[in-house]
Amino acid sequence: MTEATQATLTEEEMIDNLYIMAEELQLQAMAVNRRRLAQVHAGLHGHTHHIDFRLYPSDVEWRGEPYPEELSKLDLRLDLVEGLWLEANAEIYQEAMDSALAFSQQLDQILDHNRPLVAR
Repeated sequence: MTEATQATLTEEEMIDNLYIMAEELQLQAMAVNRRRLAQVHAGLHGHTHHIDFRLYPSDVEWRGEPYPEELSKLDLRLDLVEGLWLEANAEIYQEAMDSALAFSQQLDQILDHNRPLVAR
């Protein structure tokens, strides 16, 4: 998103876009998990307006602590900082969207390759 486009978004539009991105990530995660290409864990924390995703190999075994190390993760805040200048919130928004887009592209690659991602 360009600075000119970003400057025209209201805080409400930015928040809407963050939620839309989170919904798209959840759908991608479900597709990856359904095809057993990897394990994507997603946690929605409504009380803090936050969602997180953790990516693990498809063959990871869960045996309690210590937990397996994730291959990738995304912690996405779904709101902005109340009382902060619009320009500052626009920077927070852009960083969040950039991180979410990078994680989405990683999930797309897994789906495109259509082969289980296994631990080495």
